[in-house]
Amino acid sequence: MNTASIVVIIVNILLAVVLAVGLTPVFVWWERRIAGFIQDRSGPNRCHIGPMRLGGLIQSLADMLKLVFKEDFTPGHIKYKFMFTIAPSIVFVCYFLTFAVIPFADNVVIDGQSHAMQALPMQLGIMWFLAYAGLSVYGIILGGYASGSKYGLLGAIRASAQVISYEASMALALISMLLTYGSIHLNEIVHFQGGTFFGIIPSWGLLMQPLAAVIFIVCAFAETNRTPFDIAEGE
Repeated sequence: MNTASIVVIIVNILLAVVLAVGLTPVFVWWERRIAGFIQDRSGPNRCHIGPMRLGGLIQSLADMLKLVFKEDFTPGHIKYKFMFTIAPSIVFVCYFLTFAVIPFADNVVIDGQSHAMQALPMQLGIMWFLAYAGLSVYGIILGGYASGSKYGLLGAIRASAQVISYEASMALALISMLLTYGSIHLNEIVHFQGGTFFGIIPSWGLLMQPLAAVIFIVCAFAETNRTPFDIAEGE
């Protein structure tokens, strides 16, 4: 492995970490604004702090800082403290590994050698995404079991049942896209979407498989426990 390959790998890993962590408050901000608009209520766009009232973005940054500096508290009644601590780490690692296979750009050619702009240049592509999206369930179950509480265990089972139940629909939606593009490699899928069909319509998955796109979006909300599928969080 030459120096260029090592530099590309480091850059890809840093990009994956920065985007996975840095985009979280932005996505939360979008979700809050859209939910406030749909529900016809004052959302975070009414946040009156910061320059020019930045539409609630300051609120998301404040929430992120609160989460970073929040005390890592473990209740005294926890039965298996190590497993209780490691459970959220499993969920984060699975989330990061699914994010790491997303290509950030086209392949970069350095000294005649092509380098994939992915933190993990896996050939499995979509299959890797599905595998680790499903493995995140184990972190939820482990947290509920380690709590030593029957209510925590029931909540974990409820959350895992919701996540698993939508995986079949999400997998079928993705399989329809794989049949359309004829490949599981994310780079090839992105290149395919750069073309057109019938000469004028872009070859985007949203346009080629609109039903599969709607099913995938709904299942993605359910998999990530976002509104209106936030019953798993028990708020």
